[in-house]
Amino acid sequence: MNRKRIDLEQKLYRTQQTIHKPDSYGIERRKVNKIKNELINSHNNKEDDDDFDNDIVATQIESDSINAANYLIRLNNTGIPICFVHQIYSILPNPTTIDNELQEAILSGKWRKFHIIGSVEDEYVMMKVQDYCKMIEEIKSEEKDVISKYMSIIQDERYFSQVTISTHGLNEFGLNDLGIKELVNNGLLIPHLQVNLYWFSIRKQGYFMSNITHGRTEILRMISKRPTKDIMETLLKAKKLHKTILNMDFLIHDLVGSGRVERLRIT
Repeated sequence: MNRKRIDLEQKLYRTQQTIHKPDSYGIERRKVNKIKNELINSHNNKEDDDDFDNDIVATQIESDSINAANYLIRLNNTGIPICFVHQIYSILPNPTTIDNELQEAILSGKWRKFHIIGSVEDEYVMMKVQDYCKMIEEIKSEEKDVISKYMSIIQDERYFSQVTISTHGLNEFGLNDLGIKELVNNGLLIPHLQVNLYWFSIRKQGYFMSNITHGRTEILRMISKRPTKDIMETLLKAKKLHKTILNMDFLIHDLVGSGRVERLRIT
């Protein structure tokens, strides 16, 4: 492979590695596509007889919604790698596009969506399947067979997009009442209000929601105490929180995305 191709491949790699925040206006995506086109043109150059690795050209960057989810998860310092779906709405402008991109990631088996107990009915969080499987594997259970069967459910494409599972569905994977109880005790299932139905669950979600609730309350109280009932975002970010370990940026995305506060632009 000649020097020009090597330089282009290294440039492509560096460009993709530096995309951390959501690319709302497609600037970084255009940079990557430009480099890919240069690589393709280099490959099509008849004067160059070197072999070319098509996998490099086919490399795809994540969707803006997944970039946003990754960005938010990095802000989440509870040690539980999740973010709310509505937080992504606070970053990107088109909810329909966000929903479609997240659904595509879920159906690919790379991400899962969970309903969080303690939030309102339509609040969901996103988590990488890889992180969830790691969480499952960390369980110190004597019932290794139960954990293995649950892992099989998570990796079954029929359940990629499901946030609940029935007792019958669990039984199909060889999980009896004792096995289901074991999963509930380990925080992987939560009984639904509907009989014989369970929520797929994230362990230690109570700890996460406790920090979310305390953070929301503390920030809303700060704003409500002001005579104008508003505050400059830069001033708010400079304030220290005492009731939560979550940082201000993560909580602002939560409050804006859920509609609890409104972000106004001053011109």
